[in-house]
Amino acid sequence: MRGTWRRLGVDIGITAAVMLYSVGDALTFSGSGTLLGLNRPALAIVTLAGCLVLLVRRRRPITVAVLCALVNGLLWTPFLLIVGLASAAGLARAATRVVAVTVFAIVLQFAACVPPHGPPLDRALFWSALYVGAAFIGWMFRRYQRLTEQRAELAAAAARQDERARIAREMHDVVAHRVSLMVVDAGALEVARDRGGDWTAEMARRIRESGRRALEELRETLTMLGDQDEAPRAPLSGVDDIPTLVAGFESRGLDVQLSINQPRQALRGSVDKAIYRVVREGLTNVLKHAAGARASVVVAFNDDRVEVKVVNTRPRSDRSHFPGGGAGLIGLRERVALLGGVLEAGPTPDGGFRLDAVLPYEAREAPDEPDR
Repeated sequence: MRGTWRRLGVDIGITAAVMLYSVGDALTFSGSGTLLGLNRPALAIVTLAGCLVLLVRRRRPITVAVLCALVNGLLWTPFLLIVGLASAAGLARAATRVVAVTVFAIVLQFAACVPPHGPPLDRALFWSALYVGAAFIGWMFRRYQRLTEQRAELAAAAARQDERARIAREMHDVVAHRVSLMVVDAGALEVARDRGGDWTAEMARRIRESGRRALEELRETLTMLGDQDEAPRAPLSGVDDIPTLVAGFESRGLDVQLSINQPRQALRGSVDKAIYRVVREGLTNVLKHAAGARASVVVAFNDDRVEVKVVNTRPRSDRSHFPGGGAGLIGLRERVALLGGVLEAGPTPDGGFRLDAVLPYEAREAPDEPDR
């Protein structure tokens, strides 16, 4: 609605400006060049009526341009015709019609060059060149608008793609870790059916707890994605929660050696959370893809940066029962880069795998996201 009123205001302003100039010119006209002669009141009335057609230039741009050409042929109102042709070229979809009406206006211009009231031929040539220029400027403006719209559409498509990627990262964070733990616990139940009832009950409790947490986190993530302003912020897991995280992996048979020195200064929340996510992603990948391997986690706080290393030895078997598409590492690398850090991942010479991240203390601000 606001855009409609704005366009109407622009049309009224253009019409008023053309009307003031053209009517004033008609009332003070003292030379030759009109088919109505020097009847100033008649000139002013016809010029006023001709200017009013500009109010519908958006809905009927070609019709308005034709009427402006006719008025110009009768009264010599070049300014009105310039606005009419520029509007037609800028608003009409058919370029051939714009060319036709421009040629029509020029033909009328030269047809009016008849004695005793016609304008001089050189003046007709001059204004005809201006008419062509007005049409060309209108066409260029329309082309600029199209390019602007295309850029806006491309930007919107890129924004949608970024949003889909962000949703995919959130879904990965929620599902991958918890479901991996559930699969490991279910596998332990399958291969150790002869153990006592207490152990079986404990494994069932773990599976149920992992599933419940996954559902809760998924619900919180969907709420956050739906309304970021009003979504409740979940508590952030950080460096202080890493020992608990490691203990959970050790309870599932993963041999982990943990080393964390105390930070020398307070960590920004986004950096604290990123450190936790690097460790979690690294250990989750070891659990999924490196059965029987030993893992080491090192979190080293230096003067101006934090170094995080998750390294595992060669697994007993190269076969993995978990699918892996690398989405977790891709999303993690993007998160670290947003904070001004660097993340590298790759095999080690002894057949293992390493995940290294370097994060600055003074990280750039990044959008807070609920941790999982």
